[in-house]
Amino acid sequence: MRIKLLFLVVIGLQFAIAQIDFKKEIVGSWELNAIVGKLQHGEKDPFISSEVSLTFKKDAVLLMEVQDFVLEATYTLEDNVLTIGKKQYKIESIEANKMILKPIDKKIKLRYNYKRKSKDE
Repeated sequence: MRIKLLFLVVIGLQFAIAQIDFKKEIVGSWELNAIVGKLQHGEKDPFISSEVSLTFKKDAVLLMEVQDFVLEATYTLEDNVLTIGKKQYKIESIEANKMILKPIDKKIKLRYNYKRKSKDE
């Protein structure tokens, strides 16, 4: 019995350590690297474009930049669900330099691959 309990505690600790802190990892500037999937009629999202860079700040402020134009908005992040305005995206993965977003809307079969912009850009 003690072995089983110890085993469950170890597994639980490993699971807790493996959890990703999305709120911490998303902070920074990102640019669209690729759209995976086939665009269907009406699926274009104006915020998801190679011309738009996204900068997530710690205070839930999002800066969307297109050349010299900057739009400021707020975002929320609950677990791995990112909400920008009325749009929701699931963060499928996030690493030091790579993030994959998938729209929550089941009709949209796309995935958006982002790469982190270097601080020099």
